[in-house]
Amino acid sequence: MSVCEESEHTMRWVETVKYWGPDRRVRRRLRLIDNRILDRSTPLPSLATSLRRLRVLALTANNQASKEAFHARAEAIATLAQLHAQDTVSAALKQACQKLQLQDPNSDCRFWLEAELDRLLAIVADAALRT
Repeated sequence: MSVCEESEHTMRWVETVKYWGPDRRVRRRLRLIDNRILDRSTPLPSLATSLRRLRVLALTANNQASKEAFHARAEAIATLAQLHAQDTVSAALKQACQKLQLQDPNSDCRFWLEAELDRLLAIVADAALRT
């Protein structure tokens, strides 16, 4: 049983402008000024869906700002892959992030990012067929 299946009812996912990843909030008994009243969390998204969304983001990874956005999202999806017990996908995403950081800031890396994400989507699809 994967971590995702065990904690399906407790683990939540947050996607806002400032943060994209697991919900790290902890419920406390008494908070006088609680800025976290609005719950923007959702259940864990599908890994395949998240990788497809990352692939769309890779289409614009041709300057420093878009590469930083891709890097942040890829690290969050690597965490999501670990929650879905897909360690191979998580490790490959982390390696892609490291390779992206070593690239020239103005280099065009869209093609190899798309190829890598296509490979990861195939791994996830193959794992889904096995279950």
